[in-house]
Amino acid sequence: MYQLTYEIETLSPVLLTQISGDTNMVSTLDYIPGTVVQGIFANNYIKKRRISTQMRTKTPRSTGGS
Repeated sequence: MYQLTYEIETLSPVLLTQISGDTNMVSTLDYIPGTVVQGIFANNYIKKRRISTQMRTKTPRSTGGS
């Protein structure tokens, strides 16, 4: 397995939470999950290439026949 080690410095405070056992409580994380980093990269990719919401949610059309 390939592992990439990196360090992220935030420019302002961030609060990352996860749902705990009690539905009225949340726990905070002391790290940034990989899925959050992946979402940041994906969001930047979409913005730079001006991919519209309509294109991202487009589903293939059925060609169907009689």
